[in-house]
Amino acid sequence: MLQTAPLPSNVHLSVDSNGNPVHDLSFTSESIGMSVKNKCGWPRFGYGDTMGLDGQYTIRCKLGWGMHSSTWLAFDSLTSSSVAIKAPTGYMTEADKNDKTWEQDALWQLNYCDSPHSPHCFYSLNKFTLPGKPAKYFCMVTPLMGEDVRALCGQKPEPIALPIMKHILLHTLRGVAFAHSRGVVHTDIKANNIFFSNNMSTEDIEH
Repeated sequence: MLQTAPLPSNVHLSVDSNGNPVHDLSFTSESIGMSVKNKCGWPRFGYGDTMGLDGQYTIRCKLGWGMHSSTWLAFDSLTSSSVAIKAPTGYMTEADKNDKTWEQDALWQLNYCDSPHSPHCFYSLNKFTLPGKPAKYFCMVTPLMGEDVRALCGQKPEPIALPIMKHILLHTLRGVAFAHSRGVVHTDIKANNIFFSNNMSTEDIEH
């Protein structure tokens, strides 16, 4: 009799609403060793690294990572505040340089047009290019956000209260409407891309 091999520890099997099996993969960290030629090239920052003009930003820790970038907690010495630094992979930095991505253009549309940005849309505070291993990185500095909706959903087995979900949906729709008014369309709206504001002070974060 054939025996089924056990699933790897980072594979989680579930079933969707139609009864179809769904495999989710989880990774503790990005594949640092994969090169730009492999469409990767994640940045290798460390605690205490300084970057930006005159070393304005000091890295504290990694907040997370995705397919095309990693995000880092940093201290801004100019404003004495905590910020997030989004660093695309070397591959995506090259794509940006060759005008194959539009994130910079979209953020400009949301931030720097005729009227102020919306509090319901992600925006950048600064940007810089950083020489690094294994490539140069185009980095974006953004406000430090709180957790995302997906994390909130996972905190308790019970569904999120309806008034809270209505509030989340209202603010999400306001953000979408503002983006559309600027000619920007978000193509990846999902629970882990919808963030809450951060209410922690810099002193709380530093300690």
